[in-house]
Amino acid sequence: MWTGADPPAYKQPFANFTFSAWSVEQNKWVSVVVRTGNTDPTLAVTFPPVTTSKVRLEVIGQDVRLFELEVYSTITLFE
Repeated sequence: MWTGADPPAYKQPFANFTFSAWSVEQNKWVSVVVRTGNTDPTLAVTFPPVTTSKVRLEVIGQDVRLFELEVYSTITLFE
């Protein structure tokens, strides 16, 4: 996630957030990353692989401005 690291860009990190993936098997959102007290505006998080068709980022207790969110696959889908 990148909230803007270089001045004069906006750089207010998401202090408290949950990153979730949709579980088809459970028919609900499943938390993949839960973070509190984050101070890094250019946060990179690695988590175990999940199979999903969609992801969700919930930021709690503050306004949000997100420049970039990248999610990568561990497999090659197209060649």
